[in-house]
Amino acid sequence: MIKRLVFIYLFFTIILFSTQFFIGKNFMISSLIAYFCAIFIAIISFFSYKKRIEKKLKDRQDDENFDEENDENITLESEKARLKAKKTKLKDLHLGTAFVPFRLLAYLVLVVSFLLLKRYEILNIAGFLVGLSAMPLGALTFGLMIKDKNVK
Repeated sequence: MIKRLVFIYLFFTIILFSTQFFIGKNFMISSLIAYFCAIFIAIISFFSYKKRIEKKLKDRQDDENFDEENDENITLESEKARLKAKKTKLKDLHLGTAFVPFRLLAYLVLVVSFLLLKRYEILNIAGFLVGLSAMPLGALTFGLMIKDKNVK
């Protein structure tokens, strides 16, 4: 599965490199920088969501173990106390995945690269947008490729 995804993104990288011959150097530089920033953001986001899901699964498993151990002697009062203790708190809103330091760093790299391209007057807005859109297009292509196949 990972090999297919890498192949798709390698294919998009080759397409972006080949645009230099047809559109221009500034287009290629802008699109490649935006493309690699988008890939960096996607990788960081993947690992932060993976960590969040693993934590959720562990919490759910702990709750199920608690329920199995105390099935016989759960009373109405203890159930109310348990539900009261599980009220949604600010930390349960999962805002932490939005503000992961590495994820913020990835977005900062994107913004700084945009500003540097603008400062050195090599920014091509169309190229930058094409570079940013290549990552979601690659994910869409991958999703369509494995839609009917058994993913392993």
